[in-house]
Amino acid sequence: GNNCSAWTNVTVSAAPVMSGTLSGPNCTIALNASSCTTTLTWNVTNPEVVGGSQVTSSYPSAGTVVTPPVTTGTADSGTKSSVTIPYSSRTFYLYNNAKSLVPTSPSGGGIVVTATCTSGTSWNGTLCAEDPVSQPDLVANGPSPSSATVDTPVTFSGLVTNQGSASTGSSFLNFFQLSTSAGGGNPVFTAISANSAGPLAAGTPANVSSSSYTFASGQCSANTCSVRLCADNNMSMSGTIAESDNNNNCSLWVNVAVSDAPGPVSCVSDLSSATIGQEVTWTATASGGTPPYSYSWNGTDVSGGTGNPYVKAYTTSGQKSMSMSVTDSLLAPIGSANCVTASGASTLPVYKTPTYKEI
Repeated sequence: GNNCSAWTNVTVSAAPVMSGTLSGPNCTIALNASSCTTTLTWNVTNPEVVGGSQVTSSYPSAGTVVTPPVTTGTADSGTKSSVTIPYSSRTFYLYNNAKSLVPTSPSGGGIVVTATCTSGTSWNGTLCAEDPVSQPDLVANGPSPSSATVDTPVTFSGLVTNQGSASTGSSFLNFFQLSTSAGGGNPVFTAISANSAGPLAAGTPANVSSSSYTFASGQCSANTCSVRLCADNNMSMSGTIAESDNNNNCSLWVNVAVSDAPGPVSCVSDLSSATIGQEVTWTATASGGTPPYSYSWNGTDVSGGTGNPYVKAYTTSGQKSMSMSVTDSLLAPIGSANCVTASGASTLPVYKTPTYKEI
């Protein structure tokens, strides 16, 4: 009866549960770089396979092994420095015995470490490039008018627009420049004036005008000069506003037809008197402006006659008056005059046609 020992209680405990932690701070990508680095820290508690832990990543390809090797510690608990993080993030996983432990075992989705561009830069698809600086950008259009008259003052005007992303911050000069031939083709340039405008906010236009300018006779080649407007330029072609583009300040050259000042106009008939049915030729003279000219004749028995000379055969007798007005090819008036006869009289006597009777 004494062959067996007393009963001994055995406490059966559950197997220790494996778990893990993994972390890595976010990082900032420097100017003109495409990635930054971080330091990974991990720990596996109760590893099912001692020394068998791995950190993996889906970058640059699925299942890429990040650790081992390690920088400090062991495969189950340690650190790994200088781990590359491409823009804009990289996902890491902690494995042991084919189980993903982070954030929870056995199929954790991993942790994400982000990489962002440093302040003042933006991702351009390849690297973190410097952000463009907000600056004004002044452009000019015009100027007008496109015609002028010798010895007659004219004022040019144009449009200056700030198409940039910042205000000019201060006023600036706008230069009206003259060339003595069409299209700015002649290297003989003249300064008309430089006039102040602004400050001009981003996206804002402003109308600007030149000082009064007077063309001289013979100044323009073939009676055509050209004018352009250059924003933010003085008469030495130098500006004061820091712009994103200083090469677009000037407008295209605008041709200006410069006509001679209208001269005196006159008209005269070829006869001192006429008879009914006899042709009278009225001839006009004109100068100045921009030929060719257009003529309008009006008088006794005449309304809206055209051409020069003008021929008229009167059908009634009496004193006939004639006047004439002239416009040039730009429709500018040249002048008008009351006509005289070949003898200088203000009216032309027209007589009945004499009849003769044989005696």
